[in-house]
Amino acid sequence: MSDDPQKPSTEAQASITLPANLLAGLDHACAQEADRPSRQDLATRILADWLRARGHLRARGCDEGKRPEELTTGNDD
Repeated sequence: MSDDPQKPSTEAQASITLPANLLAGLDHACAQEADRPSRQDLATRILADWLRARGHLRARGCDEGKRPEELTTGNDD
């Protein structure tokens, strides 16, 4: 979360309930990762990867390109 009160936060809160076997799997995966992420951090990575893979989330740093009205023969590549 941002410490600057003038800058809007890009995070939102969500809470979900998971079955015990999924939590156990998540804990096991956390322990196997080199950086030992928290449950929340790893679950966020997993969800972001899944959404990106299915086209529901743009990749970080993704260039959105030009708007149709900005296109010209000079920038058509």
